[in-house]
Amino acid sequence: MGLSLLLARWRNWGWVQLVRELCSPERGRGYCRRLGFDPNDLPTESAFRMALGNTEEEWLVQCADSLAQSLMACCTLLITSAALRG
Repeated sequence: MGLSLLLARWRNWGWVQLVRELCSPERGRGYCRRLGFDPNDLPTESAFRMALGNTEEEWLVQCADSLAQSLMACCTLLITSAALRG
């Protein structure tokens, strides 16, 4: 859900628009796949508001940075491992 908040802030969307985009026939499936949502079981506007309404954006950015660093480290390990086997 945290990445959803960052997307909404980046796009200047409110909760209603965020849910509308997740349900969009053109873009919704891609957003759901990237954000980890099941398209058949999406959070509602009120769920987003309750879960993220009082969360500081800076805190979520730090979590996203940490996630990105972890993924880069993991990819480096996978590439190194594959190179050693090859």
